[in-house]
Amino acid sequence: VEAWLQEDSQKHSAADKQISLHWNGWRSLWSLLGQGRTYMGILYSLMQLPLGIVGFTLAIVLPVTAYSVMLSPLAYKVSSELFAFDLFESDWGLH
Repeated sequence: VEAWLQEDSQKHSAADKQISLHWNGWRSLWSLLGQGRTYMGILYSLMQLPLGIVGFTLAIVLPVTAYSVMLSPLAYKVSSELFAFDLFESDWGLH
């Protein structure tokens, strides 16, 4: 994105880069939609959403999975000694 912004800033003068926050009618909207920076920003935002979801999911799922695998022997020991329940008994389930 920084490369896009640097490249785009070299193409436009300082007066063209000024974006007014006041509503100046439909012409200002059409001039904004005519700039390539607008579409690059929209594309960046649309690409950032799925990448953020994947990153957040992996940040939660990987540590939780690692801790659950790491603590599974402890769960087996607690279930077999304290509750007299064998987690890995082969004759239970749907017959």
